[in-house]
Amino acid sequence: MKIYYTKIILFSLIFVSAVYSQKQVDISKLRTNYVLKENVEKRKLKLNEQINFLFSQSFNKVDQTQLARQLYDLNITYTSSDSLDVNILHLLNNWHSLKSKLKYALFEYVSINFEDKFISPLKNIFNYESNPAFLAQAAALLYKNDTGKIFIDERITKIDSQINRENSVNVLRFFREESADGIQKLPPIRDLLNHDFQKGKTIIYSFQRKNRIYPGLTVIKNPNGKFLRNKDSSLFSIPQLAYSVSNMPWFITNGNTPQGIYSIVGWYITPTKSIGPTPIILTRIPYEKPPNIFFHGGNEQNSWNMADYKNLLPKTWREYSPIYQSYYAGMIGRRLIVMHGSADDLSDYEGKPFYPLSPTRGCLSSKEIWSDTTGECLESDQVKLVNAFFSTKQLKGFLVVVEIDDKEEPVIIKDVEQFINQAD
Repeated sequence: MKIYYTKIILFSLIFVSAVYSQKQVDISKLRTNYVLKENVEKRKLKLNEQINFLFSQSFNKVDQTQLARQLYDLNITYTSSDSLDVNILHLLNNWHSLKSKLKYALFEYVSINFEDKFISPLKNIFNYESNPAFLAQAAALLYKNDTGKIFIDERITKIDSQINRENSVNVLRFFREESADGIQKLPPIRDLLNHDFQKGKTIIYSFQRKNRIYPGLTVIKNPNGKFLRNKDSSLFSIPQLAYSVSNMPWFITNGNTPQGIYSIVGWYITPTKSIGPTPIILTRIPYEKPPNIFFHGGNEQNSWNMADYKNLLPKTWREYSPIYQSYYAGMIGRRLIVMHGSADDLSDYEGKPFYPLSPTRGCLSSKEIWSDTTGECLESDQVKLVNAFFSTKQLKGFLVVVEIDDKEEPVIIKDVEQFINQAD
């Protein structure tokens, strides 16, 4: 998830509605100075200088808020080094003197650059931490390693007692469920595709692998129930990444995109430069907005309850636990998970299974290629997605995110085409 500002979003919604008014986005008019080579180089040089300066200060004098901000910027580039690791270890060993924002940034760095050297401080953090969110993150990180997994399994009673003591839904419960043995069988995908979530609404499906490092695939169902097709009658689809830079589970702040149902409430243009100027499809999860907004006026309740969300699902999917991730993610405080493009420096991701897409902090991202000499957009799956969305003439609906299997490869149209053709 990137940083957004409510007032700017509201202004953007009004502005872009007036400018585009459901017309098509012209890729030739998209441009940003953020991607220019000289600006990228200056930005990275400045970031390294700031990081080095902050780490050169004594622990008691360092600006933790500023350090957290710089670490977040560094993490998205997948930058690491032995000297950085030494400084990170020092901070981890002074965990209880750190502000929450810095703790989140540290956990993100450790998750991206996980090595055995981090196990000892993570064990100490788990033993003495009482905050459920940080406990769950420490446990999830330790689960990356066989030794760490044994350590957590031997102390699972601490997690269970914390869950019982909290008397509320929290991230520890979801860590416990995710780490337990047993995987539910995926209900029929055909039923999900056939389902009329709400009459006359646009439905976007994002099919993902269990290992999110591989890109998924997105298709669109028109309000009339027919799937959107290209001029040659082939199914419209684009690759889409639901992978967080930290690859942390869905219940962790800034973790991977939760599975489940999202409400599509419109679109906007963000002021966040690293996302770029291409329009974003705006989605909301339960608890982020009242039920009447999520259900597009089809529910007048003032408060959320599971039954309303459950009734939105096909009957064959109502007992499938993963489809409720978006519901619980909203309950525990995740927000602003949207569908956007990216102006990040793609050279940071060369060699990664998701290249040339960009990881996010929980959002769904589409490929965009920019000229580093002119700033022009050369290629954009996000433009294709937004224009396809506009072509439905209905800018409210639902997004369905679902993992279809655990294959270690990108989702391609052949993986879902037979189910779509049956539903169409």
